[in-house]
Amino acid sequence: MMEKTPLEFVNELKNAAVITAYNLTHPHIVATNKEHEKMTGYKNMELVGRHPRLFQGDLTLRAKEIKESLIKTDTWEGTIVNYTKCGRPYSVSVVITPCMIGGVKFYCALKIRKHFIDKNTARKVNVCKNQCLIMLSALKSI
Repeated sequence: MMEKTPLEFVNELKNAAVITAYNLTHPHIVATNKEHEKMTGYKNMELVGRHPRLFQGDLTLRAKEIKESLIKTDTWEGTIVNYTKCGRPYSVSVVITPCMIGGVKFYCALKIRKHFIDKNTARKVNVCKNQCLIMLSALKSI
C-alpha cells in the first residue's frame, strides 16, 4: 500500500487545513486543501513554499505566542485573526499539532472560521474551542 502525500492527506480532512514543514526556523507551506481555498481565496499552488505569516495582518497579535508554544509543547490552539487573499480579516479557531505523513513529520493546522471582522472596530470575538478539540483528538488517532 502506498503512503499518502501531504496533499492527499490534507484533502481527506473536512475542515480547512494547512500542512507546513516541521521546522520553526524556516516554516513553509507544503499543502492546503479545498476548504482552506474557500476560506482564504488562495489556491494550494499559490501557497506551497511560502511562509504561513502571509495570512497575518494588522489585527494578528499572537504570532510570537504561537511560535513559543510550538517550541515548548509542539502544539498550539486558540483563536487568531487571519486575512483572506483580498485582505479581509476573519476570526479563526486553530489547532496546530504535529502529524506523520509518509513517514515524515509535519505540522498540521486545522482551521474553523468563526466570522469576518469589521476592520474599523476590530471587535473581540468569543469562540468555542470544542470543534477544534474534537479535531485535534481525531487527528492524533490517525
